[in-house]
Amino acid sequence: MPNNIALNERQIRILVLPHWYQTWWAKMLLTLAIVLWFFGFFRFQMKRQLEKQESIRLRDLDNLKMRLYTNITHEFRTPLTVIMGMNDNIRGHEQERGLIRRNARNLLRLINQLLDLSKLDSGTLKMDAVQGDIIAYLQYLTESFYSMASGKKGESEL
Repeated sequence: MPNNIALNERQIRILVLPHWYQTWWAKMLLTLAIVLWFFGFFRFQMKRQLEKQESIRLRDLDNLKMRLYTNITHEFRTPLTVIMGMNDNIRGHEQERGLIRRNARNLLRLINQLLDLSKLDSGTLKMDAVQGDIIAYLQYLTESFYSMASGKKGESEL
């Protein structure tokens, strides 16, 4: 050896472990977490899209029912108007004619209420609550069914 220096060399093996986030299992865990996050995000988006489609389908179905409901109500109104007009042309039997007229007007009022209900559902009509005389209304109903009861040999009293 040069200059008469004797070197005692020894080797020491030092094993430096990687940080926990540099290990293979940490990388696999991070990859799995990212894949699961994307899967969850995709699933959430699909669920939201399905809910939106279902909402649109239900709204369209509701609109279809409302249009059908309105059309049927209009179809009831036309023959009822004809019946009321023909009733006015009949001579005699004033009590029966009055009963027909009153019930036809009642039915027309109910049909108009059904049309108003469809307008209320669509937001084009506002509802106003009113007070009425329930006794007079019950007498009216009793008189309306009097002819049916007398036709069946029944009695009706208030």
